[in-house]
Amino acid sequence: MPDTLVLAKDFARALHSKKAENIVILDLRKVSNIADFFLVASVHSPTQAEAIVEDLRKRLKAAGKPILGTEGSKEGGWMLIDAADVIIHLFDPILRDYYDIENLWAEAPKLEWVPE
Repeated sequence: MPDTLVLAKDFARALHSKKAENIVILDLRKVSNIADFFLVASVHSPTQAEAIVEDLRKRLKAAGKPILGTEGSKEGGWMLIDAADVIIHLFDPILRDYYDIENLWAEAPKLEWVPE
């Protein structure tokens, strides 16, 4: 089973492949026990959010990782996918600016990743 850093970077690439924008990986390992990583990304439509969630479900299943839960709604402009050690936040750009997750978790380093 891949480690959580590999999964986080794979999920970032998956988000990128579905045209999510401004993808950030926050490394929570030294600042919280909530999860190892947060992924934060902007999406521009409910259809795009749904496509991303379905793709992530398939990837998680293939990696042997369960989805512990989801929050929000694609129509509401925010969705959270809880995959235990990796939590993915999908935001409409306006709500992303409003909630400002990256600033709330400013002590968590942002990790570099390379889209394929």
